[in-house]
Amino acid sequence: MVLAWAWRPGAGGGDLPALELAPRIMILDIESSGLKADFANCFCVAYMYHGEKKAKVISTMDVVKPCRSCRRLDTAQDDKLMKLVYDKICEADMVVTWYGKGFDWKFLNTRMLEAGLPPLPDLPHVDLFFTAKHNLALTSNRLANVQEFLRLKTAKTQLTKRVWRRAQAGHVDAIEYIIDHCLKDVEVLDQAYTKLKPYVRQHPRVGTAAQKGCRVCGGGVQSRGQAMTVLKGLRQRFQCKKCGAWETRAA
Repeated sequence: MVLAWAWRPGAGGGDLPALELAPRIMILDIESSGLKADFANCFCVAYMYHGEKKAKVISTMDVVKPCRSCRRLDTAQDDKLMKLVYDKICEADMVVTWYGKGFDWKFLNTRMLEAGLPPLPDLPHVDLFFTAKHNLALTSNRLANVQEFLRLKTAKTQLTKRVWRRAQAGHVDAIEYIIDHCLKDVEVLDQAYTKLKPYVRQHPRVGTAAQKGCRVCGGGVQSRGQAMTVLKGLRQRFQCKKCGAWETRAA
């Protein structure tokens, strides 16, 4: 899949030109009432497009009103929530998650299937959990530890078991806390993506190969010697002047 882009004449100034990008790269995180989607429901889905300053959220509070007497939310149904989330994800060109391939995406697929929705589009999916796991030697690959290591601007909030249990019971204050927690997670994840995307070895190409910009961010690239390959012989090696990502191309 080719992400959306727009040409800026004379951009980059390097050996090869840059692209001015307008990709819809969705940074995504969910919070749920449990870990198995046939037994639990979704509280909220927070998202932002890479380059934006603030995350947005679609939550159960958008589709369910609190009971007038007990002031609690019925969190047992999330069909309407899944419809809103489905429509929003279909607008994206690519998604970025943290362990989303192991949890978030499967959970959404399951809840949407039960809601009678068609499959989500086959979007390019960058899971930064595996990027950190395969490229870094950290004491923990949890997002909170990566946030501390990278000294990111936004900090994750703590989500205690008590808050989670209260949210499961429909307490509005607990659900609001979880929503804020999810928003913070997405903003941390967006900042982590900025730092880690040069390490994503199979990052979807922004634009086309013919446009010559960096495959990761579209920035201008410069030639940095040659690379030896098993099957294709010598190939030209390039590094992005903007994000630092490497790639090889036919000489």
